[in-house]
Amino acid sequence: MIYGQLVSGFNGFTAGTTTESKLRSTISQFSLFYVYLAVAVFILIYASTVGFYYTGEKMARSLRHEYLKSVLRQNIAFFDVLGTGEVSTRIMSDMGVIQEGISHKLSLAITAIATFCSALVISFVMYWKTALIMSPTYIVMLIIGTIAGRQAIKFLKDSRNYKSNGASIAEETVTSVRQVAAFGMANFLADKYDSYLKDGEVSGIKSRNSFAAYAAWCNAMPSLVYGLSFWAGSIYLVKGEISVAGVTTTALTISVGAFAIVRVAPCFEALFASITSADAVLKTIAIKSPQDPFETSGTRLDDLKGDISFQNVSLIYPSRDDITVLDKVQFDVPAARTTAIVGSSGCGKSSIIALLERFYEPISGQISKYRFPVGFLHILMVESNGRA
Repeated sequence: MIYGQLVSGFNGFTAGTTTESKLRSTISQFSLFYVYLAVAVFILIYASTVGFYYTGEKMARSLRHEYLKSVLRQNIAFFDVLGTGEVSTRIMSDMGVIQEGISHKLSLAITAIATFCSALVISFVMYWKTALIMSPTYIVMLIIGTIAGRQAIKFLKDSRNYKSNGASIAEETVTSVRQVAAFGMANFLADKYDSYLKDGEVSGIKSRNSFAAYAAWCNAMPSLVYGLSFWAGSIYLVKGEISVAGVTTTALTISVGAFAIVRVAPCFEALFASITSADAVLKTIAIKSPQDPFETSGTRLDDLKGDISFQNVSLIYPSRDDITVLDKVQFDVPAARTTAIVGSSGCGKSSIIALLERFYEPISGQISKYRFPVGFLHILMVESNGRA
């Protein structure tokens, strides 16, 4: 609007309706307006940016703490279905996405929406016919920005997934290097690792191409907007329905509003990615562990000596929920005596010990008189082939 008033002053001086002294006064006045505007924008943008970054970092730090605490309080059954490296990925990668979404991207989205709304109102106030003609520009910019941003982010996610899978293969190969060498799988795993890297490279190139096309469109758009605005404004200027200042202001506000609507789409994509990452983190935080090491409540036993009785105990591992490991097992373990559990490999000997250690909870039945001191209970596990 300030620029439109300046153009109107120059136009009046050229037409002879404005004196030199009045033009100088107008220029000085609006130049000061620009200075005041620059100071206000600097202070407000600086304060909002610092505020959003500080708040986002604080919230992400709290989420990291609560997520790690929730993971540490879970029993072993929780980790049976947890992917390799998932905890570190959540803490490092997903928390970074969440922090970026609630700080940088959220502030940009709010600023862009406010700018777009202001530009839309100003353009209709200046002259509603020109603004109405230019309104489809917003829709076109929004559609193109959304499609380009979605494609770029999709390919970028694919690239990260491929690289993550390749990194997992490399990590597992190095960890089990003896077995890999013994079975001669080095070349097979190397080829598989290379295939993941190549797929990630292809997806990365597609992502960069999408971003490049998006950036090129954003830089070409103002010229198209100015051309259409001045063409439409000239028609109503000739009819005397709008002034030069109105044409200039309308063209600039529509261009600024179109730029703002373009910035909203990528921000919303980042916000949606943050919501997706936060959903997985919050679900883990909400899981209540059957054995919580942080809880101080519970029964404190005075006499730790006692027998153990398995009464129709059944067990299913979460990672293999289609296989019943223990099916209604029933036996007694007297205190201060040695009890032998004999059976072939995979019959459930280790599962019984895992139940005693409270690593897992039985799906049915109960283990009663679960009271014994270390040294008073001896359980000998022997396989049927004689190996202990």
